[in-house]
Amino acid sequence: MAEHDYPSLEEMIALAHERGANTLLFLVGNPPVIRVGRELQPPLHPRPLTFHDTQALIERLLTPREINFMNEHGNVETRFQIAGIEGTLTVFFGQGAHNLVFHLKSGATPDAGEP
Repeated sequence: MAEHDYPSLEEMIALAHERGANTLLFLVGNPPVIRVGRELQPPLHPRPLTFHDTQALIERLLTPREINFMNEHGNVETRFQIAGIEGTLTVFFGQGAHNLVFHLKSGATPDAGEP
């Protein structure tokens, strides 16, 4: 992602955590969004993500071994720690591109209706 177009990944994860998000979604063709509980929130930035945006993140965040696994199986899951926030990153292939879903461990908020 071009630095002048978006806040940094670290800034977006920190913002997602501050807002109590449990998920940060980077889906090609859509702007980056967070989910708080089960509700999607307004986009963090208006410009939709491109194939090149998500590809750059994948190359930055995954090891060569994880990239090989993803290419063989269509998806991969790994842990992350960014901006002091931990969680799980799922990368999957859908609609002709790889998409990223950050599941925020420390930013998760329980749903009122869930046990």
